[in-house]
Amino acid sequence: MATDDDPDVAGMRVEARIFLAIATFLAVATVVYGVASAEEAGTAMLFLAVGMAAIVGCYLMVQARSHADAGDPDRPGEGGAGDPAAQGLLDLLARAFGLGELGHDRASRL
Repeated sequence: MATDDDPDVAGMRVEARIFLAIATFLAVATVVYGVASAEEAGTAMLFLAVGMAAIVGCYLMVQARSHADAGDPDRPGEGGAGDPAAQGLLDLLARAFGLGELGHDRASRL
């Protein structure tokens, strides 16, 4: 971790890694459970849990990166809601939930 001077940014990175580790563990557990039990409902619920943990982990990773880079004068953009990476994640989530361009309009008001 190159820039862990700010405890908030370091905390977000640790939280992001925890959620991504949980997502990885649940992905392995989903495969094992699906093969061993051949039950569709439990496998689907575990798969959704993987997705939720991955979404939170990715969001925290993007936020930690944008907060860490916000003070860098050589970085284009201002981080946060105007950051292209954060905007891309918001658009991806909005489209995944069938909201189309709703996420783009909301982020432009932030």
